[in-house]
Amino acid sequence: MELERIVAKALAKDRELRYQHAADLIADLKALKLTDPDSGHVTGKLSTTRVHTAITAESGVLVDAPATRPSRSFSTRALTGAVIAAISITALLFFGSGGWSSSAANMSMDVSLLTRSADGKRLQPFSQAFSRGVGISPDGKQVAFMARTEMGWELVVRDLDNATGVIIPGTSDFVESPAYSFDGNELTFGLDMQLQTANVGGGLPTALAPVDRPSRGSTWLADGSIVFAPNSATGLLRHFPDGTIRTFTQLNESIGENSHRWPNALPNGAGVIYTSKTYDLGSFDDASIFVVDVESGEVTLLFRGGTGAMYANGYLLYGKSTGLYAVSMDLETMEIGNEHLLVTDDIYVTMPSGVANFSASLNESLVVLPKPEIRLDPVQLISPRGTRVLEYSDEVIWPGLSPQGKRVIFTQHAANDGLVVLDLDSGNYVQVTTRYNNQHAIWGPDERRILFTSDRRGHFNLYEMDVDDQESARLMWADTTGLQPTFWSADGKMVLYQRGSGIRGADIWSLSMGVDTVATPVLDSEFDEMHAVLSSDGSFILYESDESGESEIYIRQYPELRVKRLISVSGGFRPRFSKDGSQIFYIAGNGRAESRTECTIEVVNFTGGSQSTISGRRTVMDNPLCSDFEIMPDGDTILLVSNSENTPYWDMPDVRLITNWTERIK
Repeated sequence: MELERIVAKALAKDRELRYQHAADLIADLKALKLTDPDSGHVTGKLSTTRVHTAITAESGVLVDAPATRPSRSFSTRALTGAVIAAISITALLFFGSGGWSSSAANMSMDVSLLTRSADGKRLQPFSQAFSRGVGISPDGKQVAFMARTEMGWELVVRDLDNATGVIIPGTSDFVESPAYSFDGNELTFGLDMQLQTANVGGGLPTALAPVDRPSRGSTWLADGSIVFAPNSATGLLRHFPDGTIRTFTQLNESIGENSHRWPNALPNGAGVIYTSKTYDLGSFDDASIFVVDVESGEVTLLFRGGTGAMYANGYLLYGKSTGLYAVSMDLETMEIGNEHLLVTDDIYVTMPSGVANFSASLNESLVVLPKPEIRLDPVQLISPRGTRVLEYSDEVIWPGLSPQGKRVIFTQHAANDGLVVLDLDSGNYVQVTTRYNNQHAIWGPDERRILFTSDRRGHFNLYEMDVDDQESARLMWADTTGLQPTFWSADGKMVLYQRGSGIRGADIWSLSMGVDTVATPVLDSEFDEMHAVLSSDGSFILYESDESGESEIYIRQYPELRVKRLISVSGGFRPRFSKDGSQIFYIAGNGRAESRTECTIEVVNFTGGSQSTISGRRTVMDNPLCSDFEIMPDGDTILLVSNSENTPYWDMPDVRLITNWTERIK
């Protein structure tokens, strides 16, 4: 009987004859046909969903039984029960009743960690294209991950002998990239533009140092100091227990480095591994992994061809777009082996920032976030007359429509973001930059020049360039806060730009474009003011602000800034005037894209003058997961852009635990 064969194999005394992976057992169970012993007829196949195994303190192991099709006889039901028993017995072989045991038969098991809140609700993991979403304690007994909850996005820890997750208080504002301390008692993470730390046993987080959002990782050293990436365009810093912050690594300009990220301390405390990004890097599949000596500061190249590396159990684990890999590493000599071996191909690795969503413990256990179902919609022109799809081979975001509405310039999402121009007549895309990070481009009034932000001098500053000649790029304005252009006047003499991160502390400034370039604050307050544009006659400024506690759209007379009026009614962002200035468009809802379940574009009629009026509010489009839009000159055609960054928030699979992972590659 086939079932007896499966059970016998699961319980074989010789471990070499047993199932070597849980996936093999599940595959056999899926293929098992249920036959009525009385009639001999096939009554169905075992219909297994992914088997979720959760360990509880009371019983040691709880297996969520797979669903079966309705059976017609007691015999078939008994057979189904035997199958479930086989799964339970096998799970008990893999796990001890006192908790997780990686020694059982020296076998590697891969299970989904279905985690629930205290009231029984599933705590859904999440990640995004720019931050690591999961961590495991050094002893392999606890997991930390970012989860979507009713309060937003919070940090959850769960012991592996308990399926209930515990939310770390005070982490409901989009926490990122958790990392455990050497003793496993504390976590660091990015939160509210700060590197913060919290005790896993409870208590509110403590801010340690400013960091950009999203966080590019942190790691603890044995002395309690923390090495972290403060932003996307510098080397690493080191925070000491006394609060001192010192430079830890410096960019090597001779090889074109523009970022160090994803630090990971070696278990002997002698060095820190990190990923190096260069100005000409096309994909993090080709990034370099270095190690820096903690005492001497000496830097050694380990290998090229991966991202987000961590050392564990004699191997260097790292991510690529094709999966999670391991290569042997000698801690004494820092020598790397020649064989790079696949551990799993089901891991969420993103190329825009080199996030590899995994974490490894010292006891041969690791956790990964599996690949989510990502739907990437192409650029679309949508009007009452129909929809035109404008596909491109890569992901493009942040559109900028030319004054005549004939071309659109996008940011191309990559290891180094580039600029791409779409000709709307032909539907053809042309790459216009190939080096450095270049983003957020807008057109000049002549439809030939563009203004954009680039990190080619370390910080994101404003550059002007002929769109057909990337060698013509010249610096227009620089500071250390990060700049983003949002509007270029019709006479070419004035630019509005956003000064600050766009997450905290963003303000609106103007820049004269004459012989003497001068920067002047327009809206500079304790609140965030962003995405400013002027009306066609230049007499009104439309912008986004969070002064009410939520992101809303406001309009004021310009340049006097009199008579501030609220445009949106329940949140809004990305405001746009129609070409003739008679309508105002914006995306409705909370201004944080990661908190939306759909993209609703609303429009109001606007009449300027000293007695301006707003009327006729209506919804013009509902589209899931759009990230930005432009209004075409005809006023009723919308160019819509979707963004894969938004997708994983809604349907991330559960965290996966892989025990005895080295057995997979031996």
